[in-house]
This record gives sequence, structure tokens and C-alpha cells, in this order.
Amino acid sequence: PYAVLPSALLADLGVKPHRTAAFKLADGSRIERGFAQTWFKINGRRGIAPVVFGNDDDAVPTLGHVTLACVGLEIDEANGRIVPIKARLYGGLEPLETV
Repeated sequence: PYAVLPSALLADLGVKPHRTAAFKLADGSRIERGFAQTWFKINGRRGIAPVVFGNDDDAVPTLGHVTLACVGLEIDEANGRIVPIKARLYGGLEPLETV
């Protein structure tokens, strides 16, 4: 679900890992990678999202759904494209003040 980018690219951009995180792979094995939060700009939208520091052997650049949601986008699977999220608010919210 997270963006995975090559460590060398992130270093060139000045992004440093905040911590090391453990991840479970599809085959059941576990790996540890650097983990940070950084700015992304996708389709003109900006937001801060988590990023995983990929190694040379596993660093196929990938944008996950968490990254897309952080910039207000989602995948339209039916049409195979990225679109703005349709904002939804659910009941139970009280206004902080009346304007």
C-alpha cells in the first residue's frame, strides 16, 4: 500500500529514513527497509505520504493506494485511470463553531 522508491533516488532528493520498518512479503519472508514521510506531487496535487526505501534488488518504483489517498486521488479500476477522490463525510460530526 505504500510508495516504494529507490534509496539512491530518495537520497538525491534529500529524503532520509526516519526509522526502519519490517515488512512481510507475499512469499511469507520478512525484510526491513528505511521508512519516512515525504512530499509527493501527483497530477498537480500535493500531500505528505509514507515512503519505503527500496534496495537495488527490490526497488521497482511503486505508488500505493496510501500515497494516492494522501494527495486526494484514487484508482478508477473500471476505466484504468487515477481520479480525484469523491469526498465523503459521514454522520456524527458537530461543527466547531457557527459561521
